Amino acid sequence: VAVGTDLYAVSYPNGVKKSTNGGTVWAPVNTGLPMAGSNVFAQSVGWNGSYLFCGTHSGVYRSNDGGATWAVANGTLLATGTIYANKWFTNAGVTMAIFSSSVSLGGGIWRTTDNGNNWYIGHSGMGSNVTVYAITVVGAGLWAATSVGIYTSADNGLNWTIHPAVNYSTFGIAQAGANLVILANAGYKYSTNSGASWLDAP
Repeated sequence: VAVGTDLYAVSYPNGVKKSTNGGTVWAPVNTGLPMAGSNVFAQSVGWNGSYLFCGTHSGVYRSNDGGATWAVANGTLLATGTIYANKWFTNAGVTMAIFSSSVSLGGGIWRTTDNGNNWYIGHSGMGSNVTVYAITVVGAGLWAATSVGIYTSADNGLNWTIHPAVNYSTFGIAQAGANLVILANAGYKYSTNSGASWLDAP
């Protein structure tokens, strides 16, 4: 993730690393993150304009000093070696942690409006078998790529509705000009009509 001229990346199991020179040199910034021996089981790093966030096997941590120190900001969220925040998305003052695994196992999307002091469900409307892979802004709404297809939200992640034209696993979605593009288990596809129908992109 880029924060001004600084870059942050996760190097599992070596934790978070920071570069201040465009990626030529990387230095660890793990003070305060949970460790097991010399291993730091961090899986993701994100930025919401005020804080860095790190998803670990022990929960969510945050930093407001460029990664120099980290403090737990997990609330009651579940975190294990298989269920953790593995992606981050911020929109209109809301930070969303995308968790690995299905909704029924504690995965899905979790939202915070106060930088992690409190977390709330962000996958209402999604089935219990859904695993979320990515979120992006499309027009005035959010679109989520999931294990069962695409969901859309008109209220910044409070509620989601299944998109009827895509009912297969979708791993990523992006807007490219007037088109939408998805990466799915059915291959690369694109739409020229706001997702009403999809064409193969060989």
